[in-house]
Amino acid sequence: MDPVVTTTQIAPSAAGQVSLYHLVMQASWPVFLVMLGLALASVWCWAVILEKYFAVRRMNNANDAFEASFWSGQSLEELYRQLGGRETIGLAAIFIAAMREWKRSQESALRAGFQGVQKRIEKVVDVQIQKEMS
Repeated sequence: MDPVVTTTQIAPSAAGQVSLYHLVMQASWPVFLVMLGLALASVWCWAVILEKYFAVRRMNNANDAFEASFWSGQSLEELYRQLGGRETIGLAAIFIAAMREWKRSQESALRAGFQGVQKRIEKVVDVQIQKEMS
């Protein structure tokens, strides 16, 4: 046996042509399918990464705009009316949900004749008294 191996013995048809294209085209079917699957998974992952990047960027811009209007000094009712008619994301959506819940709470308190509010106030006062005593 001859220990010296030449390049023509390794790959006689591809001597001097080692490229990604030739390696892919000379691969067997299972290897080709695995490479194709990996390429598709890579494209899908990058699509998800880019979509999340733009979503976070949109969220940050919306949060900045909401904070600017929130701290501008206008009333919360006016801000609620401004934001109530359009679709909101981020902090603005949390603010809208909190204001809706607060309004429902106030409406139910008015219907109950302020008994619910009075009970809540008494409960808070009782908790504060107990903390001070201990």
